[in-house]
Amino acid sequence: MKKQLFTLFAGTMLCLLAACATGHRHTSSQYAPDGKEPSLFQKMFGGHDNNQVPIEELIRYIIVKTGATPLCDMEPGPVHAERGFSVMLAGRQVAFYKYNLDRKKMRKKHEYIKDNGFVYIVGRKYTAEVNGSFVMIDHDKNAQKDLLLKVFREF
Repeated sequence: MKKQLFTLFAGTMLCLLAACATGHRHTSSQYAPDGKEPSLFQKMFGGHDNNQVPIEELIRYIIVKTGATPLCDMEPGPVHAERGFSVMLAGRQVAFYKYNLDRKKMRKKHEYIKDNGFVYIVGRKYTAEVNGSFVMIDHDKNAQKDLLLKVFREF
């Protein structure tokens, strides 16, 4: 049994080291400016099937495309999400949440938000926009609302 566990562990570590050795990582500098062909990242994960994409990639993309300022982590518990983060744009906070659609409770909450277009947080109703496994809230009163929606939907 110990030999099997060691073999499994060694194989996993080898795969991880091989992946790290390539040095390929998606960074904000890889996002194409408007009018240019989208990056490989955007082609692979853009739109619908982005459940494996970390929220950091979305935030980098939003910051690069809109000029927003990173603000803080958001508590994901009240919306039953996996992670949350917010940015400041045009003097207003906009929050983004990442749902792991492989988890039943998160998938159910995500479907509710997608079907209704809003989410309640501590009894307060917020308009929500869904893109794959990501949700953007509190964007509807922002002066840059149209830009935010365009960039979020592109991701």
